[in-house]
Amino acid sequence: MLEAMSKTMKKPKKTPKKKRVTMQKSARKRKSLSKSKSTRTIKKKSAHRHTSNINLSSWPLLYKDILKVKNPRHHVAVCCLWTERQVVETLLKNVDYNTIGNLYSAQGINAMIRNIFANPHIRVIVLWGAEMSLSGHSLLMLKQKGVDATNRKIVAARGEIERELPDSVVEE
Repeated sequence: MLEAMSKTMKKPKKTPKKKRVTMQKSARKRKSLSKSKSTRTIKKKSAHRHTSNINLSSWPLLYKDILKVKNPRHHVAVCCLWTERQVVETLLKNVDYNTIGNLYSAQGINAMIRNIFANPHIRVIVLWGAEMSLSGHSLLMLKQKGVDATNRKIVAARGEIERELPDSVVEE
């Protein structure tokens, strides 16, 4: 009786032909998706070609001895605030990144800006770590609210941006 039930309950196996059709459809989908992505990639490549000629052997400009640089051509930098760089470096040992550095005070944002604009590959800054002096808050407020034009102070936060840094650089 069990054998009869199991025979009636078994579904017929799909033919390999049908499976191939499904694979072909997914390949077509991937191909159409890759077309839309390739346009974006080309734009990135053309922008990247311009930056690929930059000599990064003397980068970073400031705090070279204490920043942890893994891949100076990567687009992500990690700002670990008051957390030890070595701890973050250990946690990210299998992840590619550009640089890991601390930001102990809002005044350190000036050095950070100088280093970032000396390396145009950096496009993303990840804030990660213990916040003890509101330096991370100041960095976020700089990004969100900008700088007061008269006194160069970061709006709604501690710290000010040095006058030597042009407004166009700070706004970026």
